[in-house]
Amino acid sequence: MNHIIIVENPIRQAEGENLSYNFYTELSVKPSNSHSSAPGLTSCISQFTAFFDAFKGVFQAIRIHDGRQFVEELIRVCNLPLGIATSIERIVLLITYAAYGISIASLALSATVMGLIFLTIELGLEVYRLTRALLFSSTYQIKTITKLVKELEDKAIDLDLFIKKHHKELDLIFPKQVQVSSHLDFQEKLIDASITKICKNYFKLTESEKIGSEKRVYNRLQSKINELSRIIRPSILAQFNQKISDFQNSSKQKSINDKKELLFTLDKQINKTLIVHTIGIAAIILATISIVFTHLAFPPLLPITIGLIGIAFEFGRYFAPQAWLDQKGYQFSFKACLPKCLNR
Repeated sequence: MNHIIIVENPIRQAEGENLSYNFYTELSVKPSNSHSSAPGLTSCISQFTAFFDAFKGVFQAIRIHDGRQFVEELIRVCNLPLGIATSIERIVLLITYAAYGISIASLALSATVMGLIFLTIELGLEVYRLTRALLFSSTYQIKTITKLVKELEDKAIDLDLFIKKHHKELDLIFPKQVQVSSHLDFQEKLIDASITKICKNYFKLTESEKIGSEKRVYNRLQSKINELSRIIRPSILAQFNQKISDFQNSSKQKSINDKKELLFTLDKQINKTLIVHTIGIAAIILATISIVFTHLAFPPLLPITIGLIGIAFEFGRYFAPQAWLDQKGYQFSFKACLPKCLNR
C-alpha cells in the first residue's frame, strides 16, 4: 500500500505528531575500546589495564542500573584473568625453551586450554557486538534511508516514478500516510523517520519509565544513552547530540543539510563498526587455529604463518577504535595509534 502523497503545500502535522528533537543532552559516557587488550604476548600488559577498566564498568553499571553493561563488563572481568594467565605462561614457556631447550608443546597444554577458553569468550563478544550493530542499522533502516536520500539528490528524478520504484521500502519506512511537496521535503521526511525514532528510543523515557525518584529516572535515561554509545562510539554520540541540538535554531536548508550529514555519518559509522568486528572475529579464529596447529603434526611454518597473519589482524582490531572509528569518514589516523604521552 502506498503511503506517500505528493502535494504542493503539505498539511502541517498534528501537534502530537510533530518531530521533536528536544532531549537529554548531558553526556557522561567515556570512550572505550571494543577489544580486550593489545595483540600477542605483550597483551598481559594491556590486559591489566583492561581488567581494571572492566571492573570500574561493572560498578558504573550497578550505579545506574544498566543490566546490559553489567553483563558485558562482568564477562570481561571474568575472562581477562584467563588472557593474562595465558600471556604470562606463554612468556615463561618461551624463556624456558630458550634457556633449557625444553619442548614448548609439552609444557604449553594448560596455557593452550586457557587460551582457547579466553578466545571462545572473546569470539562470543565480537559476534554479539557485530549482531548489535546489524540490528541497530536494520531497526532504524539507516542503510535503506541513506540510499533513498542519496538517490533523491538528483532533482531530475520524477517523484511518482521514485515512489513506485521503491514502494516496498517506503511502506516500511512510513506506516502512516505522509505528504511531500518536493525532493528536499521528501529527503527531510525520510531522514526524520530514522533520526526521530533513534531519539525516541535512546533519549526519551516512556511514561512508565518516568515513575520513581529523580535519581532513578536519571539512571534509566543514562543507561539508554550508554547503550547507544556502545553501538556508535562516544565520539559519534557527541556529534549526534550537537547536531540534533542545532536543528531547532537553524534555517530549513541548513537543517536539512545537517540532517543529511548526520544520517551519512551514522551510515559510515555502522559500516566501519561491522568491518572492525568482522576483522576481530577473523583475528580470533586465526589465533585459535594457530594454537591448535602447534599441537598437531603440521609443519612449524604453517602455524607460525597463520599466527603472524592473526597478529596483523589483531593489531588492526586493537587500534581501530581510536584510529578509525573515532575519525571522520573512512580516514585512518596513524597518530591516534601512538601513546597519549606522544600525542601532546
